[in-house]
Amino acid sequence: MPMTSTATRPSARQAAPTVRRSPWGNLRRFVRTPKGTLLWVLLALAAVAMAHTTRNTPPVVGAAVLGAAGIDLIATRVRQGRFLFPSGAILTGLIVAMVLARQTPAYAVLLTAALAAAGKHALRTRWSNIFNPAVLGLLIGNLLFRSGESWWGALPYYGLLGFALVLAAAWYIAAKVNKLPLALTYLGVSLVVFTAASFSGAAAQVAQVFRAPDINALLFFACIMLTDPPTSPARHQDQCWFGALAALVGSSIFLKFGVQWFIIGGLPAANLAESLRRLAVRPPNGARPATALKAAPPSPVGRAGVPGQRGPAAAAMARTASGSARTPTGKSARARRA
Repeated sequence: MPMTSTATRPSARQAAPTVRRSPWGNLRRFVRTPKGTLLWVLLALAAVAMAHTTRNTPPVVGAAVLGAAGIDLIATRVRQGRFLFPSGAILTGLIVAMVLARQTPAYAVLLTAALAAAGKHALRTRWSNIFNPAVLGLLIGNLLFRSGESWWGALPYYGLLGFALVLAAAWYIAAKVNKLPLALTYLGVSLVVFTAASFSGAAAQVAQVFRAPDINALLFFACIMLTDPPTSPARHQDQCWFGALAALVGSSIFLKFGVQWFIIGGLPAANLAESLRRLAVRPPNGARPATALKAAPPSPVGRAGVPGQRGPAAAAMARTASGSARTPTGKSARARRA
């Protein structure tokens, strides 16, 4: 009886070859991600804003990015045992810098951004951070340093042209992360509340909301800061209540106290409500809910190497490796060789 060598039999599980991407390829892949898209949009807005005046702007941006990235690198090293590129911290630093007044001292900007990055790692659940890092840092910085907010990144000095540019950029970002219902709900509820207040004897107080820089800031906040994926809901129906809650709390702060940070003041309440909702619908072990698991039907094709989803190619390789492959006539290959 002829003998067959087992050395030439294909293995059911073969190690996938390691694919090494060039730095240019990694950069192109990053630019296409939501983080990469937001990064180049923010850089473009900052470049346009700095064309109006560059005084004090580079130190503010540099201090904010340095403070956020430095804390993020240290925290990531402590939590995960390795250094990772601080892409999220760079975005946080840019947003903090584009909101704060350009006359803010560099040390206050640096500490505000550092507090934002620290809050991201300190106040978190098993699946994400609780609060929007930039908003948390701005609120704490305003309390500690009395720093002002000019929202120069929202291009308030360019009139209608600046509003149109921010509208295009903000709409693109909100659509990119699938958060248009959230942004539109927030803007709609905010404008309705302020319009109703203007007919209730507070017309002089709310008039500034419909002019620059506040109207530009509302648009910038709704589409770029409010739609932060880790701290905002994914389902459209959840986005609606989330945006409405942030708008109601923020507008109430403005009508009651008249403070300049009313735009960002309502987001922590919505973030906390969203975190509690996730805690209520997720099992204690942090896994996906059973309803979500049942909703996803098994793939008809299957994937090799995944338990319960053996694909046709993997099944054929397993039969060949075990020596139980069948011939077209139905007889086993081992019986035919004998």
